[in-house]
Amino acid sequence: IKAGKMQIGFIKEWDSGRVALDINLADPKEREALVEELKRRFQIGDAP
Repeated sequence: IKAGKMQIGFIKEWDSGRVALDINLADPKEREALVEELKRRFQIGDAP
């Protein structure tokens, strides 16, 4: 995963169905938005 020319993370998947996502977002607002989006997507915790 790149932001411009800088690598900020990766996505890896296996045939078993497992998926790993590792992202480094320095901006707290961007990070919070991504976490909330993932929580909504996977119906986790207090996400609306």
